Amino acid sequence: PSEPDDVAHLYARTLVSSIAAAASTAGATVAWPRILLVRHATVARALAPLLATHDVDVQVAHLLPDLDDAARQMRATIMGEHMVGLDGPSREEFPDALPGLTLLSIPETWSAWAIPAPALGELFAAAARFYAASPWALLENEETLSLVNSREPERPWTAATMGNAGQQFGLSLYATDDDLMHLITTRDHNASMRGLRDAAITINFDARSELPRAMRQEFKTHRWPVAGPNAYPWLIVANSPAGGVSRAQVDMLTRALDATARFTTEHATLLGMHSIPATPLVYTDVQSELRVEYRGHRLRALPRVWPLSAELTAGGVVGATNDEGAIMPWEGDMDAWMAVERSNVDRFASWLSTGPHGGAPNSSARVRRYVADARMFLDFLNFSRSVSVHAVHECDLRIFLYDYFPSEVPGARRALTGMLATLDKLFRWLESDRRSCPWSAPLLSDRPSIENRIDGCPKHATSHAAMAIWRDELSDDLFDRVMLPDQVLVGGDDDEEWDGAIGERENHLQSELERYWLWKREELITAGLTDPGALRKRCNEWQREWELRKHKAFGKPPATVIRAERRRARST
Repeated sequence: PSEPDDVAHLYARTLVSSIAAAASTAGATVAWPRILLVRHATVARALAPLLATHDVDVQVAHLLPDLDDAARQMRATIMGEHMVGLDGPSREEFPDALPGLTLLSIPETWSAWAIPAPALGELFAAAARFYAASPWALLENEETLSLVNSREPERPWTAATMGNAGQQFGLSLYATDDDLMHLITTRDHNASMRGLRDAAITINFDARSELPRAMRQEFKTHRWPVAGPNAYPWLIVANSPAGGVSRAQVDMLTRALDATARFTTEHATLLGMHSIPATPLVYTDVQSELRVEYRGHRLRALPRVWPLSAELTAGGVVGATNDEGAIMPWEGDMDAWMAVERSNVDRFASWLSTGPHGGAPNSSARVRRYVADARMFLDFLNFSRSVSVHAVHECDLRIFLYDYFPSEVPGARRALTGMLATLDKLFRWLESDRRSCPWSAPLLSDRPSIENRIDGCPKHATSHAAMAIWRDELSDDLFDRVMLPDQVLVGGDDDEEWDGAIGERENHLQSELERYWLWKREELITAGLTDPGALRKRCNEWQREWELRKHKAFGKPPATVIRAERRRARST
């Protein structure tokens, strides 16, 4: 059954018959349970009065670990594989996390939902109007709407349109806003559907050829309305009682499709600006009896780990030129390049010993401590970033402070004080050489953020997935600052990305790309382009040109060199 009341009656009958069977087997009275845990609040509300005469306390528990484990094992047995993204995290991966389970219903026919014909016809008509209105052209996926039903104002739904990226089109409704925020903020994409706590209803649109054969026959037989050859609707429901879809949910989905289409059409100019309103934009849709509330992009409104200004600032070395000699060479004069870099340590030590800025000279012991920490940072620049200290960028320091140091240095918290003091002096030394880095002081003084990263860094015994999630937090921030290039290789699909771990040539070219990208970023910011979106667009255009331009060292464009190296690797 799909209706909560019918599910509740099924549970009650099953419980009564189970207790009767147990009493018959035992030949004695069997006590009723004092507490019955039910996953869905709608079922719990309907079940409570049915068991009240037996003094059973019906409670809601979204997490039912024992039943979840049984369901997970059953699903693995039937499907023959682990359901990536749906099953909760294992206790081995996340020992402190309870395993959550998301149950999906994706039948291959519309008749399987048992939706009455009139309601189904109204749903298809609303879906066609929604598709024709193309609300995804105005709303990004994360620009959600709150839909307040006048019949149930205490239970608003969150609506998210899909299609802004031009791939999958549709509308998703979430009974709990927290579920939507979990889905769009989870950094492990394989875990985005794990542990949803309440119902989620999604209507997608696909080409007729993409539908299951039985569903294609249904549309042909019943002549259901569709907006076009690529607008055939199909339904996915998560975490509903017994896996079905209730009449109330179908009615809400139908009204949500129409309300969303009318709202976006009426407010097209404002929505096209993609701004975050100071107060929610409220629209009452008279026909559907829904109140629509728009708050803008949900992710941009969240507090950031590292605050980001609406206008970007330069992060290069003031007084330095973008010298290709600052990048580790591909071949030839590698030894000479490293000799110059090693001499920087000696020059820094000499500067410390002579009393910088007219101060007292440092003791030999203190100089040794500073030099040891400085060597760690300079080695990081040379070998991890393939660049000279004289071309250090704000991006390099962020990666060192928020990733390399917390994850690679044993006892990082204890060593932090000394490292921050060393880096402060190192940047003062650069300034004495007429190369200033004004962005370094604010980063070095933000000790709480560094300590937070140290404390949150997964231990070595933790899985790679946990470390990837931890690293993604910084990568996302650097991407927002336009400090990381586009990851998709020119001329490929979304799956063909840059990966320096594949080959030596690609590793070198990726390092070059990252450095040249930062230099292009500084050039454009200095010229007055500080808007992140516009800046990334210009940098992306430059990157595509660079990937297709003949490379001095390899004699062919980087994209060609990389694909050739990958083919050789596959053949061996």
